[in-house]
Amino acid sequence: MRLYPAYIAYILNCRWTREAQGWANVPSLPKETRDAVIAEMLGLLKTLVDQWIESGKNIRDANVENPWERSIAWTSPLRPNPISTVLLLYAESNPRVASIDSNSRMRIDILPIPFDAKYPLIWARDRAIYEFVMLLDSPMRERLFRCDACATYYVRAKAPRKDRPIKRGTFCKKCRNKGGIRRMADRRNQQKKERIGWAADAWPMRFIGLRFMPRIRRAP
Repeated sequence: MRLYPAYIAYILNCRWTREAQGWANVPSLPKETRDAVIAEMLGLLKTLVDQWIESGKNIRDANVENPWERSIAWTSPLRPNPISTVLLLYAESNPRVASIDSNSRMRIDILPIPFDAKYPLIWARDRAIYEFVMLLDSPMRERLFRCDACATYYVRAKAPRKDRPIKRGTFCKKCRNKGGIRRMADRRNQQKKERIGWAADAWPMRFIGLRFMPRIRRAP
């Protein structure tokens, strides 16, 4: 359960490879149907993960992100439907199974519907929602990120701080240099703005000094 974010990142990065087909555990189906099932499953899972990650980004500045503020109730003009609606519909239509884990704690899981060859896409959507629910149940869920440069999903080694938003974007290992370039450009822009502000403040003082400067009379 703790490593579930890394598992989700691995699956989403695999896309249409054999690993994705093995993860989907799709029963014996014709190739076209099997590809459609995997596409539906990965597509919905990606949509849910992306919306959840985007809910932690700043509305005014997408380069500022706080993963601790991610919410399943979040919406936007491009994503008008909250994730909570999807999860409630899933909970209402799927069976609940009680179990006891290794720590002697009782768990109640909502499992996807059994596979039905007549409705494979419904099963695929249920499976995608189930995987997303498992991600939300992980204590490491806030470590899952999507690279702002290449859109690769990755997991941070350490949990981000709750009281310190991540500024100037989030980048995977391959794109860290791009993050450094962006931070340097932002720092230079900030310094430029500060210098312009200082110059603007000093400009009126120049005229005040000239106004009260004693006039020097020329010798006749």
